[in-house]
Amino acid sequence: MQGLAMILIMLAAIILAGYGLHGYYLVRNQVPLVRLPWPAVQPVLQALEPADNAVLYDLGCGDGRVLRAALAAGVYAQVVGIENNVMAWAWAYLRLGRRGRVICGNLLHQDVSSATRLVAYLSPELMQLLEPKLVRELPAGARLVSVQFPLARPASRIIELPDAPAHAQRLYVYDF
Repeated sequence: MQGLAMILIMLAAIILAGYGLHGYYLVRNQVPLVRLPWPAVQPVLQALEPADNAVLYDLGCGDGRVLRAALAAGVYAQVVGIENNVMAWAWAYLRLGRRGRVICGNLLHQDVSSATRLVAYLSPELMQLLEPKLVRELPAGARLVSVQFPLARPASRIIELPDAPAHAQRLYVYDF
């Protein structure tokens, strides 16, 4: 009985530490952890229109659901997620296993020059900071699909998703 009590206390401590870390990252990050709703995942993947040997980057990948759906489609040579919330990163890492790569770090400090397709579901402020980096690093022909929040430049196309929740009803497509 004493061993079981010790295990339960340790489990409770781990859960509390996890919630504490999660709270820290919510305060520290410029973007709260908001998962892309499932009704928006397939439209995002369709808007990307992957070419041969496409490399998909999900900027702020959260739990990795877009990357996992992309892997299931079988059209990407490589999928890479970037997430700076350790709890979300761990979730995405476990979800993808060895089939993809998930980087734990600030997306503004990561090299995205190998990306041919990108997904972003970030804040308006972070999109402004991200735009010069994308212009500098992305190869010609790369495509970004941004959920809900545009870059400063005009989008190549805007796609409305009336069946998605209100916070994810618009996709902005950018060709570089």
